[in-house]
Formats: sequence, C-alpha cells, structure tokens
Amino acid sequence: MLKFILEEPERPPILDEVLTHAETMLAKIEPGMERQVRPAGQRQAADWMMFESAAIMTVYVECVQSLSYDIGDLNFVLYGTEQGEDSVATAMGRIERHVDAVLWRHGKLKALRCDPLGTEGRDILVAIHGHLLGELRAWLESIISTLRDPIAALEKRGEIVAPGVVKLPIQASFVTPPQFDDLEDWAERCRGARNQ
Repeated sequence: MLKFILEEPERPPILDEVLTHAETMLAKIEPGMERQVRPAGQRQAADWMMFESAAIMTVYVECVQSLSYDIGDLNFVLYGTEQGEDSVATAMGRIERHVDAVLWRHGKLKALRCDPLGTEGRDILVAIHGHLLGELRAWLESIISTLRDPIAALEKRGEIVAPGVVKLPIQASFVTPPQFDDLEDWAERCRGARNQ
C-alpha cells in the first residue's frame, strides 16, 4: 500500500489525479449494474449459449488477469521515481478501459434473448460479471473514502501507521465468483439435455 502524508501541503498532487479517475469509474459502475435491459433479437438456444459461455469466460479470466496486472502497475507508478500526473492518468486509464469493457459485456449479456435453459446460463454469466463489478466498486470506494477523509478511513480500518500518515489501499484482490459452480452445473444440464 502507498503511504502518504495527511497534511495538505505534503500530500502528493498525483493523489488528486487518482481520486478524479476513481470517482469517474465509480460513477459508471453503479448505473451500469442497475440498468435494466430488455432482451431482444433472435432467440438463442441453450446449445448456442453453452458454446458462447466458454468464449465469454475465457475473455472474463483474461480481463481479471490484465486488471490485476494494471492495478499492480498503478502501484508501481505511485511508488516509482517517475511519478507524475501523466503516468498516473495512463495507469488509471488502462484500469478504466477494463471497467468499461466489463460494463459493456454485462449489458450485452443482459440483452441476450434465449430459450428457458439458455436464459439460466445467461443470468449466471450476468451474475459473474456483476460480481466483478461489485469488487471493483468496493475497491474504488475504499480509495475514494481514504483520499476524501483519511482520518475517518483510518478509524474505520483501525489502522495507525504513524502520526499523520495514511496507507492508500491500491492493491485489489479478486475472488472466484460463487456462480462459477452454478455455471458448471448449468453446462452439465445442457449437455444432458442435448444427449436425450
């Protein structure tokens, strides 16, 4: 975690850049998660949905890996000797592109029109993407609350580093969504239905 000084004159200006980008991303996530989308287009069968789910999950796993790497890169930029608003903006911009991509896939999945069994799979995939968006939202909220009110953040976390020093929670950890098991069970039912 990055340590920074509470006193405003000593607070690194790049933290304001982090705050601005974090607020922008957070402002996208909540409405994106809550947006209601009416399924439209050609009705897809469960077989098609099962085939597509493998490709969707490959992209999902790659996204989480890249996201973790880019968050680590942000940490490196903030710790590094070449700190600057441009470097932070670039690092935060890469993270924001991931947020935009996950929101886009979340919305596209919601819009898929499927048969009843395919709809189950679609809803599981929507929930998996929603889980990642929820983790991103919690991470951004932690950064924002720490930068907006460091004292309150310290008290909430029960942490005291040193008088006047706060740790910024840059690192993020992503856990396997519980819906992964549901997806496997659904795929098994699809295979069983196909073989009947």
